[in-house]
Amino acid sequence: MTHRFSKWLSVALPVAAVVLAGGLYLLLYGRGEGRAIRSETIEEIGREAVGSADSSETSVSDSSPSDQGLSSVASSPSFCVYVCGQVKCEGVFFLEKGARVADAVEAAGGFAEGAATRFLNLALPVTDGMKIYVPREEEVISVSMITPDASPEDAPVNINTADVARLMTLPGIGEQKAEDIVAFREEHGSFRCTEDIMKVPGIKNALFEKIRDGICVN
Repeated sequence: MTHRFSKWLSVALPVAAVVLAGGLYLLLYGRGEGRAIRSETIEEIGREAVGSADSSETSVSDSSPSDQGLSSVASSPSFCVYVCGQVKCEGVFFLEKGARVADAVEAAGGFAEGAATRFLNLALPVTDGMKIYVPREEEVISVSMITPDASPEDAPVNINTADVARLMTLPGIGEQKAEDIVAFREEHGSFRCTEDIMKVPGIKNALFEKIRDGICVN
């Protein structure tokens, strides 16, 4: 009995020593290595997060909201005009500051067929809220309606078609009043009768009596 126990003990002790040594190794080195790996991983994640935050700040500072706002304001339109009559697309249009009547007509698609293309002063500057009416050829007087014996200078001035220079041939009508007449008819349309010219600011009854016999609205 004593001999068998001694033999078993001689085998069990080395095995127990190996198991104990393996357990101690895992306990001392395995956990420490695991902690080192986790610690290193956490540090790397932290560095990536900081780098990402720096990148976001750089992106935000590069696209400044104030710069975008200034760009938007600089390209905004200055005037709103209404174009109607013999144009391809009647409507309200927004034009940049310094635009001319020609720009307004172009914005409306250009002249439509049958438009009196020489009726408007295309070089006239537009103003905010301006109405630009393009009449038909039938609405305006034709040069052929003037009798051969009468020169254009002797014929009555058609206040619906005359330009600034022609209007200035009337008594009491200077350059400023002539421009006011052209601007008024372009904004409000053709005059229906000669008396309508008194709707133009600065033209009262006394001046109308001076030019009554020299104007027409044919």
